[in-house]
Amino acid sequence: GLEMAKLEAVLGLMNNLRASEIVADTLDEAKRYGLEKPYLTVTVELTGEVDEKISHRLLIGEEVKDSGDKKEAEKQPRPRYAALASDSMVFVLSAEDVQVLEKGLVFEHGEQ
Repeated sequence: GLEMAKLEAVLGLMNNLRASEIVADTLDEAKRYGLEKPYLTVTVELTGEVDEKISHRLLIGEEVKDSGDKKEAEKQPRPRYAALASDSMVFVLSAEDVQVLEKGLVFEHGEQ
């Protein structure tokens, strides 16, 4: 059903994450990108063949600011800064990908 389709969309996205732009090699400046207190945290836990747990956590931070028209920008979904908790690289996640994750099932809004 619909819930399964949402779950599959989230899992597919997590499996095929495409960074549109890498902005930092370390999480030292997490606060600058809104990753210290993420806008959204997506956690996917999988169980391997020998009952090993594999966990992936995606932190989604602040919207990427641009110099465009502010009134137009408010209406449109915006790309956001993101990082995998297991990796130190900060990247830009497209607005479309953020929307898929916002509508998904596996998320903790505003928690770390």
